[in-house]
Amino acid sequence: KVISSFRFLFFENVDPNLLKRKLMGRKVVSSDHCVVTQWWITGTPAPNLPTIKDEGPYVDIQGILRVPSHFVSVNAASKKDDTNIDIFTRIRSILGLRVGGTKDSCLAALLNGNEDLPNNAQLEFNRKSRFVELKDCVVIFVNMPEKIVENDENSMICLSFPNLWIDGGKL
Repeated sequence: KVISSFRFLFFENVDPNLLKRKLMGRKVVSSDHCVVTQWWITGTPAPNLPTIKDEGPYVDIQGILRVPSHFVSVNAASKKDDTNIDIFTRIRSILGLRVGGTKDSCLAALLNGNEDLPNNAQLEFNRKSRFVELKDCVVIFVNMPEKIVENDENSMICLSFPNLWIDGGKL
């Protein structure tokens, strides 16, 4: 058996649409209050209290710090040595590198060590979109085709296409 602990939080004078979108909150029928339910498995640490803001980072009902993508700069200082790394240096460091098949892993490689995105935070962006707007750039996601190579008259080999499409804009 799993026993769950619950926490009910009441918010006053908050836009119900904002609360519903970010924290799955509901408006209390006969008042200006909205309620948010937070739960966790009893015996495990309780998640951080959720926060709500019109703009900027906030804590969701799972206790995860979420940072909207347009608040994160690629040119932000590194957490390691407080020096700014320009956007072109960051991009050159990952060109041609296979970082995984998800947008999260690609963005993690680009923003590695970035002080705008704390270690315990999750970047918030539209996962169905083909681009992510950051503070100082737009990251575009492109599905790359497979490259077919003929090794003799009767057979073909499909190779994973390397990141060479930037070479003069040609495949």
